[in-house]
Amino acid sequence: MYSDQSLPAEIFGIGEIDDTVFVTDESGNWVFSFQGYFDEMGEVGDRLGMDTYCLVVDPGQRTCYGGVVECLAVNSELRLVLTEEAADALKVPPNLSFTLRLPVEELAILKAALSKILTSGRSDAIPEHLEFDICES
Repeated sequence: MYSDQSLPAEIFGIGEIDDTVFVTDESGNWVFSFQGYFDEMGEVGDRLGMDTYCLVVDPGQRTCYGGVVECLAVNSELRLVLTEEAADALKVPPNLSFTLRLPVEELAILKAALSKILTSGRSDAIPEHLEFDICES
């Protein structure tokens, strides 16, 4: 199970590598990665349910494929609603909320990356609700 003390309330950094964007806490020791799906595994990945975006929480490299029901990045807040299965796999609560302590340029990068990543892969894994209205606070 998860511990609320293990989750940061604020995000202080982001990074982007290829088809992945990640957010970090102030220390950089806690990382939540969003990885896009772009058919690298072919039929094997499809059969294993890996034919969609991937979420990874570190430390622990806890991973799941799909599982985001809602993603809202509005002003300086990132809110995620996960399926119970995704929350269990990642060992986080199903409702996550983070204050984004990021410069405007990084907010724009995060918005664009999440929009692309969370709509990659099979259509039934695309979140039911996506809202990206990040603006300067």
